[in-house]
Amino acid sequence: MLIITEFMGKGDLQELLRKARPNGAVPAQISTLDLLYMAWDVAAGMKFLTDRDFIHRDLACRNCLVGEDMTVKIADFGLS
Repeated sequence: MLIITEFMGKGDLQELLRKARPNGAVPAQISTLDLLYMAWDVAAGMKFLTDRDFIHRDLACRNCLVGEDMTVKIADFGLS
C-alpha cells in the first residue's frame, strides 16, 4: 500500500512554529498575518470536513502541513 500526498515544502506546523520561537535553532520569519492566515486555513479545513460529516479526532500541529506559500492543509498520518 502507498499513500500519495501533495508535497508541502515547509513540513509540519509543529516544527515550523518551534523554529520560529525566539530561542529556536533556526530563525524563521513568521508574521502575525501569516499566523492569522494559518489559523484561517485550519478552520476552513475543519469546516470542510464537518460539512462532509467527517470527524478528524486528532487535530494537532503535527497533523497540519505547511506549503511554501504558508498555506496550511490538514492531514493525519497516525493511522497510516
